[in-house]
Amino acid sequence: MRSLHTRRFVSVGFISDVHQDILECSFFSEVKMNPKRIAAIWLLYRRLRRRRIKRNYWVHPINQKRKQIGIFHTLLKELQKDENKFFNFFRMTIPSFNELHQRLKTKILRKNSKMRNSITSEERLALTLR
Repeated sequence: MRSLHTRRFVSVGFISDVHQDILECSFFSEVKMNPKRIAAIWLLYRRLRRRRIKRNYWVHPINQKRKQIGIFHTLLKELQKDENKFFNFFRMTIPSFNELHQRLKTKILRKNSKMRNSITSEERLALTLR
């Protein structure tokens, strides 16, 4: 019998020996079924349970453009032009934000990996204050 999960040939005796507790289940004892058929159903169930959704993207194109069109990068530039809006948004002045960022920069900075860039320390601080 061919395994549905590994696509290798598996002896039915091995399946029935290993999964004897499944075969002795009350459901299977009430329903008169062939042990080979029960083993095949069990393997199919296991295969379907492990099936995962196939991804189309590693990183979605919208997330790849986050640095250009993301809300943080566009909004922070606009807020820094107007001190009142910046103060209403972050509840602190621009110089105090920059000073706080300089003090905390090394503690909240994360390393970039080969897979993706980390969130910048300035963005982390802005998210925390917001």
